[in-house]
Amino acid sequence: MKKFIICLLIGLQISCISADPKMTESNISNETFKWNYEKPIIYERENSVITIYLSDISGNIFSDIYYKYVVDGDVSALKYLSENYDICLINVFNKKKSAIEFDLTKLKLLKNNKSYKFISPLDIPSKVKRINPKGITKNVYNTVVIIAITAAVIALCKDSKSPPVFPTSTNFSTNSSSGVQNDYEANGIFSNFFHKTKYKFNDCILDANTIPSLSNKSGIVFIKKGRLSNGNIKFADE
Repeated sequence: MKKFIICLLIGLQISCISADPKMTESNISNETFKWNYEKPIIYERENSVITIYLSDISGNIFSDIYYKYVVDGDVSALKYLSENYDICLINVFNKKKSAIEFDLTKLKLLKNNKSYKFISPLDIPSKVKRINPKGITKNVYNTVVIIAITAAVIALCKDSKSPPVFPTSTNFSTNSSSGVQNDYEANGIFSNFFHKTKYKFNDCILDANTIPSLSNKSGIVFIKKGRLSNGNIKFADE
């Protein structure tokens, strides 16, 4: 009986799952997305041509459910952005033989007698907090394992004159090396109920941009969800 309980303890120690990290960083750039180059939105002005491409973040109901469950990955971070914004790649070509100033805050989308402004990535919240279903599931599993370990320890104490050492979270470490934290050491075995995603935006179109003669400047911009669909789109400057 004693050998069986010891084997059970060892098995339970190994079976605990390391916690999800409290925060992950997601790098957002032009290359992060697939862009719909076949259906550009073009707006020609006196000194420039503005071309806008919508991002293509396709999926199905099963993948959407999965990435709401696994919130600590890059795809889930992109899905979250696409649920709240239309993500666009904007290219501004300077037609003039001298540099021009392009001000994103003055570019407006006109639709159904309403105007909407484009949003620079720098004006998007850099951190978001979402409920972490995967982490909660891990917590439930690990709690069951800990309860089983506790019961096994109590049974072993009754069967032995000297009480065994109760396993701690550091006992779950199996592959740490000197000076390097493994998952258990870094995150423990219990996840936060909420996960934070930190967005790092690259390839930005800023509010104010200088574009040299006969050259392009491109980058990511956002607009409120659904404003670029269903046609009847016009552009204007303030």
